[in-house]
Amino acid sequence: MSALIPHSPGNPPANGDRIAPPDDFYPALSVAEWKRRMRVDDNVSPARSIEILTSAMYDITDELRPWRARQTATALAEGRDTAHYLQAVWQRAKAYELEQYRDIDTTDSGSRRAEGIESRIDSALQRSRESLRSLMGRGRATIVLI
Repeated sequence: MSALIPHSPGNPPANGDRIAPPDDFYPALSVAEWKRRMRVDDNVSPARSIEILTSAMYDITDELRPWRARQTATALAEGRDTAHYLQAVWQRAKAYELEQYRDIDTTDSGSRRAEGIESRIDSALQRSRESLRSLMGRGRATIVLI
């Protein structure tokens, strides 16, 4: 016997769903937009979503700090640059969300499920890195001689 237990999104965040950036150069983030674009289900509470998205935002802006110091504009250019920044943050947040909500299951099917989640985490982190590199005007590939 099985039953469907619906999940509710919980209480909305007190400040709406906007997360202010650490620097006016970057755009504010929308939790609802991230959840919609990255297909984050409603099992992730609004408070947890804010925490995940905020962590990703700070990690991305930290990585962009040297690049940002060389910029002369007062804000990130609308269009492509903003899209790359948002994609970098959203993909990083998606990877964090997947890492937080994976189960530990030692069965064979659990092992296959874990491998699938690992693959999704790796893909999200790769897309985040590609978006960062595009924003900074760097190539998409890094080659290291061994």
